Amino acid sequence: MSAEFVFIRDLRDLVRRKLPSPIPGGQDLLIDLAAAQHLGRNLTMKELVLARGGSATTIRRKVQGLIEAGLIIKAAHDHDGRRDQYTVSPSFLKQAADLSRDLKKISVEFERRRVGETSRPAPKTPLNRRSHG
Repeated sequence: MSAEFVFIRDLRDLVRRKLPSPIPGGQDLLIDLAAAQHLGRNLTMKELVLARGGSATTIRRKVQGLIEAGLIIKAAHDHDGRRDQYTVSPSFLKQAADLSRDLKKISVEFERRRVGETSRPAPKTPLNRRSHG
């Protein structure tokens, strides 16, 4: 089980290094928007607030900071001009594409650790010791 946590930590650290954000927690919003864009969707502010949870004011403030940094694009909604929709910028997508090689390295390392853990014998504990009686 510990290899999974190391893998998750390594992924988190890689995202923080390769996709820097000018605001704390900005990577989470950017990843949500990039995933939605990959699925052919742009998200509204309401959808972002529901997806991320927390305060709508905090999400709005973070989104505004990411817009000012050039990482998010705000546009009028396709079908309802009263609402805005958000997507990640081409510059963010380029940064995200650069992650591919590093993600493969981490995946290989995770698999190596996982296989190493499963091939080791379980430590002897009172529950798995054989009785010779």
